[in-house]
Amino acid sequence: MHSVNADMAAARYSSDVLQMFYGPRPREEKTNLLEPLKPDFIALYDGFQISQNNFQEWLRVWRMDVSERNPNNKDLLTFARESKEKITDLVEQETQRLNSVKVSFGLEVKFSIERNGETQFMEHYFKDDEPHVFKRNDEDLIKQKFDEFIQKAKGEIEHWSKKGSGWVVERIQIAYVNVARYQPLCGGTYLPLPAKLAKKKAIINVKNG
Repeated sequence: MHSVNADMAAARYSSDVLQMFYGPRPREEKTNLLEPLKPDFIALYDGFQISQNNFQEWLRVWRMDVSERNPNNKDLLTFARESKEKITDLVEQETQRLNSVKVSFGLEVKFSIERNGETQFMEHYFKDDEPHVFKRNDEDLIKQKFDEFIQKAKGEIEHWSKKGSGWVVERIQIAYVNVARYQPLCGGTYLPLPAKLAKKKAIINVKNG
């Protein structure tokens, strides 16, 4: 069973990912805001499980909870080497299912610091700035983009250390792979302009072949 805090964290993460793929949700008065997405954990795949939401086939958030007993859960590069093949296989599975997908990677990392004789903890989410487009047989590209994500996260941690923050990696807690259906615009999708705009003759509506 997952704790309430873990479920809430996954729901917040899913909301953030939705905005990455489909744009920000319009801000309204607080009383009118949508409830956070509530994940329903199902379907194991090599350590990963789907956190499904209302968008299902449009966005699948896969998560892998990293065991506290995993000896590689404190070092990003070692964890990446251990996990790269299964993450690549997961994305390839999704490209077989959907042909073309947008994918972003994410990690939830727990940090600790010693202050005034006691240990304090902080959780931080590392995620891609933009999703990547993958098609079938893009294995090498998937690995390349995952490596770039890990290097970016590692660079952020090293930057904090150089600034003397004092926070150190306690452990990697969750790995995320976010997969969205991708349907690029194709030729032959000409749409006529509305009559009012067409009469103004100020807009060129190009027909594609």
